[in-house]
Amino acid sequence: MWLFTTFFEAMGGKKPKSIFTDQSAAISSVVDTVLPEAHHGLCLWHLCQNAAKNLSNNGYKTFAPQFKACIYNPEIVEEFEQSWDKLFEDNGLRGNEWLQRTYKLRKKWAQVYSHAHFCAGMTTSQRSESINKFLKDYFNHGRIVLREFVSLYSRAMDNRREKEREAEHLTQQTTPNFICNWSVEREAAKKYTKKIFYWFQECIKQTIDLSLELENGDGTIRTYRAKEIEGRKRICTLTYNHLEQTVSCTCKKFEFDGILCSHALKLFRHLEFKSLPPEYYLKRWTRAATYEVICDPMGEIIPNDNDPMLTAHYSELSHISQRIVSKGSRCIDVFSLSKSLLVEVEAKIDTFIASDEDVNKSIRIDTHHKSVSNMQQEAQLREPTKRRLKGQSSKRIKGPLESKSRKNNSPKVIGMQAMS
Repeated sequence: MWLFTTFFEAMGGKKPKSIFTDQSAAISSVVDTVLPEAHHGLCLWHLCQNAAKNLSNNGYKTFAPQFKACIYNPEIVEEFEQSWDKLFEDNGLRGNEWLQRTYKLRKKWAQVYSHAHFCAGMTTSQRSESINKFLKDYFNHGRIVLREFVSLYSRAMDNRREKEREAEHLTQQTTPNFICNWSVEREAAKKYTKKIFYWFQECIKQTIDLSLELENGDGTIRTYRAKEIEGRKRICTLTYNHLEQTVSCTCKKFEFDGILCSHALKLFRHLEFKSLPPEYYLKRWTRAATYEVICDPMGEIIPNDNDPMLTAHYSELSHISQRIVSKGSRCIDVFSLSKSLLVEVEAKIDTFIASDEDVNKSIRIDTHHKSVSNMQQEAQLREPTKRRLKGQSSKRIKGPLESKSRKNNSPKVIGMQAMS
């Protein structure tokens, strides 16, 4: 409870829409208390690992494919219930207590219940695990002193920001290969980051294998059926609002990960849309996501490491360095010259950065001294006034409760201790 409360304070009071955990009963009970409106999902990787442990004597290898199909494939609740009953019957697991407990938690792991909740496409706690691994690569020395921790953490963050700048540079300076002449594909390439655009492009590719037919075209609301021409022939129902130009698909892909599904894209292309309605481009997936000014809880602006100017500087230096690398690796003599000059340049940059930090530090110290000096001068100017007011207040008659309250006017400090 303390951990979640502290986390919310650090996030300025903003709470997540979805949260993924393992099957810890202690964590689950607290999540239900502090995040009653959030979607609480169980990490599917942990769920499959627990299934392997609890069903090892019942032939999990033959059971696993059917179990995973039950997790991912059903698109309506009735289909899930049928798949679950068939899972029990085919594997003779009617009396298995672990599966019975797991079934009671089905709304936390069966994807048919999760698709209506925005999860940014995540179904596991892999994001947390990858961060853990990333930091462990830097903190592998056992116990370290605090100043070393700060230094290593700064190095880790510098490395992460460098990779982000590389990705930003790749997005800004390269153009993807297009697969069709639909203007929406080019529009998406300009709006999305490179990685997200490729996910979007895969959905465009899938429209090739879909057929679309009008089911109900009366009035403002139209209903379409989209199905696969070959394969499983899965059918999805699309509801299109002509006036609002909005579409909803029973697969719930957009609601789940924030990128339009192939069924909706098939419909928009069928209706000859030249551009998608803006609400279908979530800002979190676009290039503009890092351009917004962000303030901390105190109202101070947080520096943006993805400022367009920084990206432009990175791009220009990248081009220069690439030319040097290309020319400098041609023969051993040019290589030796290039290497020595680059090492010299790096040393000069490090010296310049260190001296610049010392200057900024001295400016901060000087500013602090000036502010302290100003405060002391103001205090000296206020002292005669305080003595005069004190002399006046000593003549005032105290009220019946005043003398008692003055004994307890010191500020109270409320402490919270977390048990390890």
